[in-house]
Amino acid sequence: MPKKLGFYITLFFLSLNGLAQPYLSVRGDFSVDQRRGCTGLFVTVTNIRPGDGVILYQYEGTTSPVTDLTNYTYNNSGGYWLYQYIQGGMAGTRADSIFIEVLDPEIVDFELESCNNNQVVVRLQNSTYDSYEIDYGDGTVIQVPFNGFAPPHLYNTAGPFNVSVAGVYSTATNRCGTSTRSYTPVTSIQPAFISAVDVIDNATIVIDYTLAMFTSSSLEIALNGNPTFQTLKSLNQGTSRDTLTGLNLNNTYCLRIASNDACSNFKSYSNEVCSVVLSLTAVSDAIQLGWQTEFTANFSMINILRDASSLQTLSNTDLNYTDSTVVCNIDYCYRVEVTNSDGSISSSQTECETAFSTTNPAPVSNISTSIDNEIVSWSWVVPPGEGIGNFRITNENGFVVGNTDQTTITQELEDPTECLQWQFTNDCGNTSALSALVCPLEVTYVVNAEGSTNLSWNAYEGWENGTAGYAVLIFDLNFNQLDSIWVGTDTAYEDPIPDDDNQVSFYRIIAQPVDGSLLQTRSNLLMVEREPIISLPTSFTPDGDGLNDIFEIVGKYIMSQELTIINRWGSTVFSSTTEGWDGTSLGEKVPMGTYVYQARIKDFTGKEHIRTGTVLILKD
Repeated sequence: MPKKLGFYITLFFLSLNGLAQPYLSVRGDFSVDQRRGCTGLFVTVTNIRPGDGVILYQYEGTTSPVTDLTNYTYNNSGGYWLYQYIQGGMAGTRADSIFIEVLDPEIVDFELESCNNNQVVVRLQNSTYDSYEIDYGDGTVIQVPFNGFAPPHLYNTAGPFNVSVAGVYSTATNRCGTSTRSYTPVTSIQPAFISAVDVIDNATIVIDYTLAMFTSSSLEIALNGNPTFQTLKSLNQGTSRDTLTGLNLNNTYCLRIASNDACSNFKSYSNEVCSVVLSLTAVSDAIQLGWQTEFTANFSMINILRDASSLQTLSNTDLNYTDSTVVCNIDYCYRVEVTNSDGSISSSQTECETAFSTTNPAPVSNISTSIDNEIVSWSWVVPPGEGIGNFRITNENGFVVGNTDQTTITQELEDPTECLQWQFTNDCGNTSALSALVCPLEVTYVVNAEGSTNLSWNAYEGWENGTAGYAVLIFDLNFNQLDSIWVGTDTAYEDPIPDDDNQVSFYRIIAQPVDGSLLQTRSNLLMVEREPIISLPTSFTPDGDGLNDIFEIVGKYIMSQELTIINRWGSTVFSSTTEGWDGTSLGEKVPMGTYVYQARIKDFTGKEHIRTGTVLILKD
């Protein structure tokens, strides 16, 4: 296919190349067809004054090789003196020269801008060369002077096409710095798409977008919901982000991109995305968020982020939200993202605020106690919704017995009935009311005449939901548990007469809370020591009839005994640690009458008991 040249451009290049005179040497002895061009410059020499001598050349100065060739290719950039020598004949030796300039090619920078109806415009981006040659890839080649503009070009087929642009010097014919773009014509200009608008601070917005290929684009802006947009700046092809500075984001800005038809005033518009500006206000136990924006037709939802995680999604067009899940003295950072139905997102700047609270915590209300070895241990639960703070503990007289950030305390029992109360100060510096006065669980007893034991204790009132009931634990002298009796909500229990082996019993009351997550409360360990039961008759009849024949010690809790009998003259007539007296002395019956006895008894606890008296022998 023959190449087509525009008429005025064709004339331009005919004047520069087709009709150009050769470039004469200094003395006019020879000429060259090219004297300034880019690397690869092919120079042909024409001798004007032929003689009858030999003609020789040095193409790169006096230090270069001598040759008789009349053409030469310059592959390296630089400035060179080309010398011609005519030797011999009538002319003798004659020398002449011309300066040749060879330049490194600069790659031609150009952009393609689409038009509707399959047209394209080439925009040249540099002015290094004297002219430019544009090859549209469909057989059409035009040339444009360095300060000229290429007209729109119409493609008759769908493409794609490789569009090439080369630079041309007027003093040379070779093409320099050729660059190529692949281009596909479009029937209509496609709109750009804005994917994100991020507010960075009160004066800066970053916008992310996708531009239509080979399209001149400009960013347009509207202020505070005004429907009229104004052009703000041009956008470079191949970019996908821009930063806008010097704004006043007390206003709201809506942005859109106009994709321009390079051949007309037609514009194709992107989606509209508006800025979001966030402000925070800390109030007691909450942080209030408010934001400014303009809700466009493609609005979808609002996402509130706290510390980079989603906190709440709103499906309406609210402009405020209150975060009531904050904890005092903690910094929280928020951002608001408005998501449009087309997937674009407009984000506010990140703002941070420190939460505070003026709300007093609830009183301490779940307290358990345990008494062991004259030491009382208190444990309690932190008021609901609070972190660890400080607990101030006082007795009923207001005397401070403890300050702690723990939830346990122990103290020696000077007074086992001392009652305490708590006051909690949380991390926010707010203080609760005093708790109820809580008394340890104390059990006391009375031993009845027949030997049973009456136990009683105070009702335990340390738990918010109350006491489910009490259990009575019974232990022997070696602390082996003998029994556990559930008495419900009663605060008294009668232990029946114990057996002959348990002179000493230990008792402990366990209070069980209604709230099973709390610790039980344990009373003091109560020891009940019973006196031994010792009985000696006042008379006996050792007559062998099997009735009342022996004078002996009877009773309960007797571990050992020693019985001694003395007559009226003070002589010992009987002594034994194992058996009673049968009324004899050294195997002989003693006379009837009155005798003195002395009984030495040791009980199960190791205590000694002495009994003395008289016994009467009534008959032989």
